[in-house]
Amino acid sequence: MVRFYTDDALGLKISPTVVLVMSLCFIAFVAALDVFG
Repeated sequence: MVRFYTDDALGLKISPTVVLVMSLCFIAFVAALDVFG
């Protein structure tokens, strides 16, 4: 189970910063849809 979360699982090299930025952008996008929608 632990090995599934390693970088070798899918061969992807995604830094925690990129994940954080994408998460914040997704949250901002959903919030914008909620406000303007």
